[in-house]
Amino acid sequence: MFTGILCVTALLALLAMLVFGEMSFFTLIMLAISVGGIALKILSLRLPGKKLWQFVLAAAGIAAVCVAFLVPGAKKVKNSTYDYGNRVLDVEEMILTLDENANHALAELEADYGESDRTLGLHSYLSMMEGNHAEAYDWLDRMSDRTSKEYYARLETLYLTDPEQEDTEALYRLYKEALRSHPDWGYIQCMTGIAEYEKGNLKVAQYYLDNTLKQEPDNSTALYYLGAIACKWGDYTGADAYFRASIENGASEQMRAWMTMYMNQAE
Repeated sequence: MFTGILCVTALLALLAMLVFGEMSFFTLIMLAISVGGIALKILSLRLPGKKLWQFVLAAAGIAAVCVAFLVPGAKKVKNSTYDYGNRVLDVEEMILTLDENANHALAELEADYGESDRTLGLHSYLSMMEGNHAEAYDWLDRMSDRTSKEYYARLETLYLTDPEQEDTEALYRLYKEALRSHPDWGYIQCMTGIAEYEKGNLKVAQYYLDNTLKQEPDNSTALYYLGAIACKWGDYTGADAYFRASIENGASEQMRAWMTMYMNQAE
């Protein structure tokens, strides 16, 4: 048992150095102790023939398992976690900046990793940025998970930018639907609160904005709207506290101007 542990420790140390490039002092010490322990074990065997043969078989088996599963798995995890994620972000940045190579980069991403909801979302984003909203909706319709944050975020952007979108309640329904699937999504809680505020449902708006702060205590937008609600109710002391907190957490210039307007009304 002890020999087996030493074998595993030695192989893991080698794995850390060769696959992940981890050359820390701790890794080298672990490798030295493991190899030294294995060497001492071999030298201490009284019946070299039988016991050494068993030891070689055990070590070879452990090495085979590590090579067959750990090394390819580590490379696969490294590629999928880092390379894919970074390339998705790179493509999204290219689309946002209207880079003419965005389409080609997206095609290469799909060639390497296959089509997925992430790439379909990028296609939708690209079509939207090119002004083709009808095509952008078509790309979203191909997504397999229409309850994902990716889907709702892309659809919200489309609703907000589509000049032909005449359904004034579409965004409101989207926020409500997204909340059913993602009640812990602070952004959607906040947007639902804003939608309710604009409809004049102040109590309901306060409920969603309070939920936002439970998840995102520093959300400057939620803090601003809670202050605006307090002003509408005549609670200017409470409004001042919310407004100050909003400013401390990065309120926009537009929100600051509205705060000034509200507090001037109190005077």
